Amino acid sequence: MTASALFALVSFVWSLSGFLSPTTSSFGEYTSSEIFQEVGGHVLFGLLVGALTFNLSLALVCGASSILIDLDHTLSALGFQVLDRSAHSVIFAIVAGLIVAYMTRPSQSRPILSVTIVGGVLSHLSYDIFAGYGAFPILAPFSYSLYSFPTWTWLGL
Repeated sequence: MTASALFALVSFVWSLSGFLSPTTSSFGEYTSSEIFQEVGGHVLFGLLVGALTFNLSLALVCGASSILIDLDHTLSALGFQVLDRSAHSVIFAIVAGLIVAYMTRPSQSRPILSVTIVGGVLSHLSYDIFAGYGAFPILAPFSYSLYSFPTWTWLGL
């Protein structure tokens, strides 16, 4: 299984923890231009972070993970009463990085893949902040409180 496909699976499975949240959110519909901007922005931010690895396959994994994290919106989009941003969490980033690296890479290249996955998640959060959606359940599944980040923090992520 490729790293990106495994990341997508981990992201969706993690989204099930959104059922544990005492709050829910409703999926907002996007216009086609908004979807293009959203997907394009996330992938671009992910590719830019991934480029720091100087490895095309890792850059592509970083770009893919920066958009595939949004699979945590799927359940809400299907009408389930669930918190739809449960994978927008630092804990998710670390767990996903470890799972994907362990299951897809030989031991000598696991650390760089783990860091790449974490970078993809952080680049996603960075773009969300840049686009004005800077409140996340950053400690999910231990806490579903939303933490708001100032708009300038997208640069640091």
